[in-house]
Amino acid sequence: MTATHWSYGSGTVGCLYDGGPGFAETKEEAIDAALSPFFDLPPAVLRRAREALRRTGRYQFHAACADYVEITPQDGPCPEDDAG
Repeated sequence: MTATHWSYGSGTVGCLYDGGPGFAETKEEAIDAALSPFFDLPPAVLRRAREALRRTGRYQFHAACADYVEITPQDGPCPEDDAG
């Protein structure tokens, strides 16, 4: 499937998103928005998270206010983003 937009969010495993869902036009915009709540994490953690999101669409935190962050390709027009 070729994505026409992306959704993103973060949360606790087994629960609905604590942060999100949000929507972005591009994969890079989704990654930036998904990681924006975690700006205070060490740069190395954010770098690993960004690389994992690009590669697999998901990153599992080891010590953060959320268990994971993910981006997902979506089909159809991009909805308004109320998460950001």
